[in-house]
Amino acid sequence: PSPEAEMAFWNCSIAEINTEIGEDSDGERRILKLRSIVCVSASCSENLDAHVLTDAFSLSKILDFTTEPIKTSRLISSISDQFVLKYIVQRPDNCPGISEVINVSGAVGHTDVEVSSGKISIDGFISCNVLYLSEDLEQPIAAFDIEVPFTQTINEPQANSDLFTTLETEVTHVSFCIISPEEIELRIALRATGTLMSLDSYEVITQIGSNTPEDRPDENRPSILIYIVQPGDTLWKIAKRYRSSVDTLQNLNNIKNPDVLMPGQKLIIA
Repeated sequence: PSPEAEMAFWNCSIAEINTEIGEDSDGERRILKLRSIVCVSASCSENLDAHVLTDAFSLSKILDFTTEPIKTSRLISSISDQFVLKYIVQRPDNCPGISEVINVSGAVGHTDVEVSSGKISIDGFISCNVLYLSEDLEQPIAAFDIEVPFTQTINEPQANSDLFTTLETEVTHVSFCIISPEEIELRIALRATGTLMSLDSYEVITQIGSNTPEDRPDENRPSILIYIVQPGDTLWKIAKRYRSSVDTLQNLNNIKNPDVLMPGQKLIIA
């Protein structure tokens, strides 16, 4: 396939960051150890233009179809939303009091995404690591991990429970302020991006057989009929029903756009 026909999607996120204060060769706690878990996901797809047959009829014969179902995904809309989470963090009892915060890192952990009527709901948590200077002279640098839960609702008029989403949520910024030696306030900026998709199913004709009926039910039909268009009608459906052709109906009724029919419209069928 040509490069223009290929699509690749990848996502890289930090699932977890841990810090640990270790002792150096002199026995002093002056070594900062960092450990992180990086998650990388990728997918590659190709767009192919394919012509498939989903319906057919003959003006002179009865057709017998053999069909197979196929499923395709269809883009409904693109989603982008930003929101800020405020959370009060309590210092763990086994950690010394907070004097000055050096850094707070955060990464989105597990999330549950639900699509319902008019909205997309996200439930998850953020794995945060707090690195700080303490009030304890014997342990001047300390750190602890905490999980911050969050819930966010994105209003999407086209959303419903029959659709699915490729939504991904990421942390874009973390700010903080000290409330007391036991508490700090976090402000976590998050961004959710993705697509809202529909999984459509079609019956595709794979084989056609035909036979000529002994009796044609439309042999005694009047040579000219007046048909009143019903909601959901198309020229194809009407032509199939009365064993005519789309071109014949279009030319006979001076229809400029065969895809536009109005309920109540009168058509001449010959």
